[in-house]
Amino acid sequence: MSGYKHILCPLTGASGDAAALGAALGLGLAFEAEVEVLHPRLDAVAAAPLVGEGLSGEVIEEVIAVAAREIEARAEAVRTLFETKRGGMKRAPASRFLDIQLSESDVAHHGRLSDLIVLPRLEGQEAQETAQLFHALLMGAGHPLLMIPPGGAKPVGRRVAVAWNGSAEAARAVTAARPFLERAEAVFVLTAGSHGAPEGLITHLARHGVKASSATVREGDAGAHLLDAAVENGADLLIMGAYTHSRLRQLLFGGVTRHVLDHAPIPVLMMH
Repeated sequence: MSGYKHILCPLTGASGDAAALGAALGLGLAFEAEVEVLHPRLDAVAAAPLVGEGLSGEVIEEVIAVAAREIEARAEAVRTLFETKRGGMKRAPASRFLDIQLSESDVAHHGRLSDLIVLPRLEGQEAQETAQLFHALLMGAGHPLLMIPPGGAKPVGRRVAVAWNGSAEAARAVTAARPFLERAEAVFVLTAGSHGAPEGLITHLARHGVKASSATVREGDAGAHLLDAAVENGADLLIMGAYTHSRLRQLLFGGVTRHVLDHAPIPVLMMH
């Protein structure tokens, strides 16, 4: 399998943008890929709060104007970050910046023409504000999402952990991550209890020239113990299927995907 040739990095002005952009540019060099940095600009009318709630026309115009100024400032901050990061590299990959008005579904459609999508792992209110964008990309782009934790612009993919439960989502994640797996210095297949025997995946990876070993995840809190096992094995990248059970159930009650999204200290490549 050839490496990634087109990396998409959507940025929204969040606190984790710098880490995600640094990782995307670094991967662009590693894979000799073009990096496309996308700022999906909001519509000022849709972004303005309370519009249509019985306010006067003059007040509504002012609310929309404030929202427009905030959107413009955010776009300029993202553009400046891109230019500063790229300009500060001794050698930069082919890259470009796009600032266009797109809905979440439009961004997902845009992502279908990429090979890898790099996003910041956000926390708290920022995560809530961008939840729709994340899920649109995860469920609709058809390509892997690489989540970068805050401050996580270090080299990615030297020691790779694979969360394996035998599901179709996990299998798709493994296939999508093959460029990382083929370059890795060490690969660990993480399994818990009877959820997916590691031997079959290890044999499958060997057919592609990837040597892997197995490691066990403790029973109990699956999400926390999965992250513990990845860190204990020195992994700098975790590969996993996302929402391997009902997405609605996991959104309501939590689950492994939700825990990893909230707490992963290392980059995570996810595929639904």
